[in-house]
Amino acid sequence: MNASSSNNNYKFVRLGPSDLPTLRELILKCFSKSLSLAELESKYSTVGFGSEVIGFLVFSDDGEAAAFYGVFPMLMQMDGQTVLVAQSGDTMTSPKHQKRGLFVNAALRTYQIAKGEGISFVFGFPNENSQSGFERKLNWSFFGFMYDFPIRTNGIPAVAIMKRLGSSFLTKAIQRLIAKRIARITAPITAEVVERLQSGNHVAILRNSDYLSYKLKRGASFVNWGGYGFFIKLDGNLLIGDVIPFDSSELLNFIKAIQGLGKFLFCHKVVLSVNMAHWLYFGLLSSGLKCEKSLPVGLLSLDLVHFDFSRISFCRLDYDTF
Repeated sequence: MNASSSNNNYKFVRLGPSDLPTLRELILKCFSKSLSLAELESKYSTVGFGSEVIGFLVFSDDGEAAAFYGVFPMLMQMDGQTVLVAQSGDTMTSPKHQKRGLFVNAALRTYQIAKGEGISFVFGFPNENSQSGFERKLNWSFFGFMYDFPIRTNGIPAVAIMKRLGSSFLTKAIQRLIAKRIARITAPITAEVVERLQSGNHVAILRNSDYLSYKLKRGASFVNWGGYGFFIKLDGNLLIGDVIPFDSSELLNFIKAIQGLGKFLFCHKVVLSVNMAHWLYFGLLSSGLKCEKSLPVGLLSLDLVHFDFSRISFCRLDYDTF
């Protein structure tokens, strides 16, 4: 473990590669979610963006892992400049150690290190239960919401059924069939794809080849369907992470393509998530699609105090869970 310091019977240890097995056990304890070590290593491999994951594990005086807070460094393009930022993610406190200020203490230590390593601001998408804590205790500001655009298909809801059933012979058979279908439409990430993705928004997470490879290693797929390029994941529904920009006159054809892709991948619903600054938002709204308010968009500035943060474009691809 890396160097640590003590505080009120708890020890705060900066996360290092050797601590991932401990973090894995804490995730299982807090969320009943079992992740492989390979999955965690993939998620925490952010050195290519300018810095390793910055975070603190908290241990009780008997050596039990009690809490964790961390941020994921990445690059953002801001009006032609590339800026090092970080996404807040993987916040957790073991039930028996809650209401002791561990989350706030770990977060403040994390932000101090992040600022020292040149990170300009931290952003995130906390749920309603944790938003007030970020706002009141950590001085975050909030700049609107993410919005979900659910699109129904007439496809067989096999993916939704598969999620409810869990692991079984049937779900494994469906997974193999879907994997074959995704392989048929998977497209390479060329220099043109990278260039077109970055042309859609002037203030957004930098979609360079390193970032896109990072997302693919974490389970996303880049596919071509109906002449449109999509980053996708399946989780009960077909989730659209991001889309290669296209002309607004093609919007209705694009929606039809999404419906066809959902049907092809055995999903009865497709969900596309963006904020108001994303180039797709107003087009989707004007098309008559239903719009549902989703996660709030929050941010803590570490040194960029005069920037209009509401201009930042976000979509589901930017979630640390995608």
